[in-house]
Amino acid sequence: MSVIDRDEVRRLLFQGDHAFVVENTRTIPRWILGATACLCAVGCLPRARINAACRWTGDASTLGPAGDLARRAHMTEDVRVAKDLGIRYADASAERMPTPAWQQARAWCTERSIAEIMAAHGVSPEEVAVAAGTRELWIDMLAVFLPAALSFLVASTAFVGRVVAGYDHTDDGVAAVVLSALTPLAGGVAVVLTQTWSVLVEQLRLRDEHISYRTFELPANRHGWLLWSIAMALFAGVSAVAVLRRREPTLSQRRANL
Repeated sequence: MSVIDRDEVRRLLFQGDHAFVVENTRTIPRWILGATACLCAVGCLPRARINAACRWTGDASTLGPAGDLARRAHMTEDVRVAKDLGIRYADASAERMPTPAWQQARAWCTERSIAEIMAAHGVSPEEVAVAAGTRELWIDMLAVFLPAALSFLVASTAFVGRVVAGYDHTDDGVAAVVLSALTPLAGGVAVVLTQTWSVLVEQLRLRDEHISYRTFELPANRHGWLLWSIAMALFAGVSAVAVLRRREPTLSQRRANL
């Protein structure tokens, strides 16, 4: 990229003209939604196994040997189906309210489905418990965290650019202080939006908007402090780049010094 191109990019990103950022904010959500839909299609619960009558269907008759990846994936899906059947059955039989009747209906169906898994495959309660805590982390990374990080970077670049553009070059220190004060808030916003996005992705994967207690099992909700720290680091990095680049001589200044 030539010197002129670099200066033009810097002007667009950090000196008040946000056409470049706006164009990307329009484009990025399209491929994010498309990629997320593809990933959710891969990780969705099988439609044939979903019902509200607590019927255990569609399970394979055999499992692979212990430690086999296919066995682990099959057990993970079985337990996810068992949890889903419990929630759907409770919603259908006891209304979608956190009442004792709903809790009893959910527990009864879930325990019955878990018993079906153990009887069909001869697995131990310990293996079922391990499967209950297992997630396809690669789907979480590609469908939740990567889109959230890219969107946050684009939004942070646009926001920081507007803040920095509101100060003269002589007030870069003030701009840095303002951005430092805003960093924890930006991190908190990123956490909330990531958690919201992770719930939407999970609803797509489960084919149901009611995910109930499974919300608390999502990595974005279980590791909120880690997400906050990472988001603050990203925002601080964008802020530092914006302030430091303002101090570099522009193209007109370089020509004047020749």
